[in-house]
Amino acid sequence: MAEIRLSFKLCRKVGLFCGFLVYYGMMKKKLKTTPKKIQKVRQPQTAENKVKVEVEIGGVENLDDALEVSRAVFGPNSEEIEKYHNKEDWKEKIETGGLLVIAKVDGEVAGYIVAFRTSDEVMHMWGAGVLPRFDDLGIFSNMFEEMAVKCKQDGIKKITLHTIEQKFPAMYKFVMERGFVEYEKEWIDDGPDAQIERSKFELSLG
Repeated sequence: MAEIRLSFKLCRKVGLFCGFLVYYGMMKKKLKTTPKKIQKVRQPQTAENKVKVEVEIGGVENLDDALEVSRAVFGPNSEEIEKYHNKEDWKEKIETGGLLVIAKVDGEVAGYIVAFRTSDEVMHMWGAGVLPRFDDLGIFSNMFEEMAVKCKQDGIKKITLHTIEQKFPAMYKFVMERGFVEYEKEWIDDGPDAQIERSKFELSLG
């Protein structure tokens, strides 16, 4: 009887092992015939991913490129071009103590800041913009910090700017987080029969 029980156990083990081999063979065949699903991961464009970002501060040599970016970002009409995106106006602002800051991504101009002096110690940021496809690179904050350093070197004590929260929430958020102080609000025309609130900010460079 002991031999029968032993033989039974041995057969049971052999049967289990054979069943495992059959299952393994089926799974191996299935793995060979079923294609793998490849998950594609989109890498964000950042400096860490070898996107070369350069910030330059200068005069009017990059003016045309900056104007092209400004018009691509804001899509101004003819009246707005004359008032806010006017080449001769920008040129005069820059050449009378102002600054033109640009950012390049792999050699392409992607953003700008244009500013002018309202006094010996105050620099007013007239306009700024970054092409939407480069928004995730932190370009504007980099340009601003470079401008702030340059302003301090040139004896500027304060940077001012005007913005509209309803139209430019990202800019409004930036100035609030950067430590700007809102010193005045005013209502300005926003179309034939409409007005909108504009905020005036200042940042001490002390």
